[in-house]
Amino acid sequence: MSNKISISNLNASILKVLSEYKENIDEEVKETADKIAKEAKEDLINDSPRSKKERNQKYYKGWAIKKKINKNGKYVLAVWNKTNYRLTHLLEFGHNVKNGGKARAVSHIRKVEEKMSKEFEEELKKKIRKGV
Repeated sequence: MSNKISISNLNASILKVLSEYKENIDEEVKETADKIAKEAKEDLINDSPRSKKERNQKYYKGWAIKKKINKNGKYVLAVWNKTNYRLTHLLEFGHNVKNGGKARAVSHIRKVEEKMSKEFEEELKKKIRKGV
């Protein structure tokens, strides 16, 4: 059974369908982003370097997800280390040490970020093609 739309209501009908489609896509993006952020957090916990010193063992346990809506109304997620956020750059890229040497870089954030960005893109493409 088809719905008949008069020409005067065509514009309003098209806008209604497009806004519903946008809402569905926005919902799928939020769900996918939440899922990927949780996976990224778990991967970072597993891949983070662990120290044998008791005082430094909080680093791998400190990963958290921060959710917010920015000024433009966009949904933003950040995976960050809430206990030792200053240490992430030093571990990822290496740093000079007190004795004049250089500490080696332990690249653990970049590989998770690359993996999750590909996964996010692929999953969204699948959901959009499926017809949300």
